[in-house]
Amino acid sequence: AVFRRRAPPPQASAASADESEAEGEPRETPMQRAARERQEMASESAARQAMRAPRGEAAPRGGLFGFGALLEESLPQACETSFDCEAPMVCCDLMVTKVCCSSGIMVGQPRASLQEQLVAIPVQADDPRPGPPR
Repeated sequence: AVFRRRAPPPQASAASADESEAEGEPRETPMQRAARERQEMASESAARQAMRAPRGEAAPRGGLFGFGALLEESLPQACETSFDCEAPMVCCDLMVTKVCCSSGIMVGQPRASLQEQLVAIPVQADDPRPGPPR
């Protein structure tokens, strides 16, 4: 018995044979395509990293003996509403300013929640006698 193929052999590229041969380029295998795409993604990632990087070195912050940066980091975060603060903190109004704080009554306390419990579901007991169900 002679077996005949029902379809042409699979191709590694979506371009038709006439298009790729007309351009004079050899066909790209799936492994070559994956390597090329990995290289393109790496170069795009490097370009994004370069855009995110600061343009120049930040000037050293002044202050008393260079402690200006330390003081700025230790200042509380100013806020307008509680949405401006991190999760357990809320916006506290101190008359002079509003800052994020977590030292108020019931602030940052875990909320009471109900404890889970199994619920019994009544079912009919199986008939111990052999045979079809009755």
